[in-house]
Amino acid sequence: MIERDSELVRSFEKLEFPRLVSYLKTLCQTELGEKYIDVIPLFSDKAGLEKEYLLVDQAHSLAVRNIFPDLSGAKDVRVSLVHASKEGSILQGKELHTIAVLLHVVETARKSLLKQKAELHDISDLAYQLYPDSILEFNINRAVDDEGNIRDDASKDLRRIRTSLNRTRGNLRKKIMTIARTYSDQEYSEDDIFTQRDGRLVLPVKAEFKRQLPGLIHGASATGQTVFIEPSAAVDLNNEVISLQFEEQREIEKILHELTGRIREVVPKLVQDVEVISHLDSLYARATYAMRLGAIVPQVGAVVVPRLVKARHPLLAIKIGREKVTPVDMFLDDSTRVVVISGPNSGGKTVTLKTLGLFVLCNLAAIPLTADPGTELPLYENIFTEIGDEQSIENDLSTFTSRIKHFVAVLERADEKCLVLVDEFGEETEPAEGAALASAMLEDLRDARAMTFVTTHNSGLKVFASDASGMLNAAMEFDQNTLTPTYKLVLGRPGSSYAFEIAQRTGFREPIVSRARTYVGEGRDKLEKLLLRVEQLENELRNRVTEIKKEQELAETMRQDYERKVHSAKKEA
Repeated sequence: MIERDSELVRSFEKLEFPRLVSYLKTLCQTELGEKYIDVIPLFSDKAGLEKEYLLVDQAHSLAVRNIFPDLSGAKDVRVSLVHASKEGSILQGKELHTIAVLLHVVETARKSLLKQKAELHDISDLAYQLYPDSILEFNINRAVDDEGNIRDDASKDLRRIRTSLNRTRGNLRKKIMTIARTYSDQEYSEDDIFTQRDGRLVLPVKAEFKRQLPGLIHGASATGQTVFIEPSAAVDLNNEVISLQFEEQREIEKILHELTGRIREVVPKLVQDVEVISHLDSLYARATYAMRLGAIVPQVGAVVVPRLVKARHPLLAIKIGREKVTPVDMFLDDSTRVVVISGPNSGGKTVTLKTLGLFVLCNLAAIPLTADPGTELPLYENIFTEIGDEQSIENDLSTFTSRIKHFVAVLERADEKCLVLVDEFGEETEPAEGAALASAMLEDLRDARAMTFVTTHNSGLKVFASDASGMLNAAMEFDQNTLTPTYKLVLGRPGSSYAFEIAQRTGFREPIVSRARTYVGEGRDKLEKLLLRVEQLENELRNRVTEIKKEQELAETMRQDYERKVHSAKKEA
């Protein structure tokens, strides 16, 4: 398993993995599943991840047919089990009832899974890790009701005690009511009522008449106008009630002690039941996630570079629906180690970066990917993410200084099992120096075999990537006619930032834009114009390919129609 070190936790936050976890928790049936998802294991080995994905896939098969076991009601009883494991300890009624419910869930889940053994062998094998105990469940339910109260027939002695207690209480109430009516008639008290003080039934009597009623005073009201007297005639019955209550409590403790002792004998098995139910519920949540978002189980670790087929950012898919998210396709050569993504602001560069990062995290946790079949990812063990402003006023660090400190740590640990994601690379300082530093770092990351994806507007970095081995430019597509992004990733060429075009489109006067163009330098202006021309030619080519396909389809339809007519004519002849 992969440990959650500070770098991984940083990537969780930058890529918003906790938001995805929160959504998955809403799909769980139990609090056990939610706790499991909170700390969901991250697999570092191919065999372990393949096995987990297989379980997710089989859970999906059950969920699609609506025959996944009902786990609702199972709760985390591990604290109670720790307490029960101590000699002489006693669990309370509510704790015992919760354990009985768990045992019921274990029994039904085991039976449900074993019915699918012939078809879904792996997830059914989890049933053999569940330990039902119908006798213990029966004994708890016989003694404890759904509210955690001890039933009258939990034991013969308890039934006898409670029968006597109820009879004695009835006699006591009759006695007290008779006395209350007598003194109410004499106006010693306002009503023929009684109350309780220290577990004993007493009468509220006006303070000036307290000597008129023989008995024991148990206190007075806040105003002092009423005193509470236990009539002498009721003392023996009150004593008997108190005695029976003590006897009842001793018998209840005896019953609880016996049941706790039986639980103590099977604590390890119950702990395993909790862990297996937790795992099963997490599988159910991931299967439900796959159903709702059309997510797939990818092939594990069969590639050395990421391969994305219509990949959709999972959080966007959750928010606006899978079909409304523009998909990303990515097919890289195995020799590519660095991809430099450029293009306009709000064109999808950061979303593309985050989509890839979230996919890698989901893959490590065996969470299905919101993509089409054919999507494959290497099994990365370390993910380094640099997205967003890292300025720290408290530590007196600028964005540039903070990023450089992080890059130092990244370069020290970079290897072929690392994924590095950097947003707005080389733009934290003077452009030429930023491009030079960024270029040198990309060379180091490439040489270390770390898979690296960066976004940038820096022209120097785009030029460097176009000439360097093992590096590839990519652009976020932009509609030059409407000056709006299409959010599609195009590999093999850098993208223009379209700063001047967008500025003019959004209201800048043409003279200002024209003057601004003169300030960027002739070389920079030529590069941007070249990028625009390349993108324009690419769009024209794509449109022409589409037209040719339509013409081919029309020609094929005409050919088939002609062949049908010839065949028909031959039959008539």
